Amino acid sequence: MTKPNLRCLFVVGIFFLSSVLFTFVCTVSSGAEAPAWNWKQLVLLFGEEQKEYVVEMKSSSGGLYTTTPFPGYPSCSGCFTVIDVEGKIHRVVDESGKNLPEYDWVKGRKSVDLPLAKGKKWSVWATIKDPDGKIRDYYISNKVGDVKTIKIAAGEFEVFEVEREVTLRDRSWSAMTKVYYAPALNLVVKYIGPGNHRWELKSIQ
Repeated sequence: MTKPNLRCLFVVGIFFLSSVLFTFVCTVSSGAEAPAWNWKQLVLLFGEEQKEYVVEMKSSSGGLYTTTPFPGYPSCSGCFTVIDVEGKIHRVVDESGKNLPEYDWVKGRKSVDLPLAKGKKWSVWATIKDPDGKIRDYYISNKVGDVKTIKIAAGEFEVFEVEREVTLRDRSWSAMTKVYYAPALNLVVKYIGPGNHRWELKSIQ
């Protein structure tokens, strides 16, 4: 497997308090002009029991990919997500490609904000259907940490570690999660969420 190039540079940022911050930023590039997916099937190991969970690619067009849902993204039978490389869901459709408006609440969620660089931050509001069946709004703040090498079932990958704090709108609940994004695959290869909601890549075809 070809490892991506690690590029580092100094960035000078001037802020409103007239102070100057020198930041050492590292970015990883896969060498491609634009991120894209070219896989047909992903096999994930889900939960502590590491049960196999399969994500299949149905079609792709114009940078959007129609796939069976990633775990909980959303949980639905016979549906497909129209998703981009950042993991942002544009719509949920049935086998024929017809929109399923009952899943409109899932729009806007995404896994990463490309391009990634150490120290980058972003936040989004996301609507999530919880295990109790209720739909709630969450504020999700993200921060990119170090570039590191991790070993998972699918092999060894150089990844960005993204720390994510998920907070319920009324602030009555919050949790920390982690996302591991591999530029070589343009894909999240590992996710650690609250409770038993965690998975890692086992194989890719």
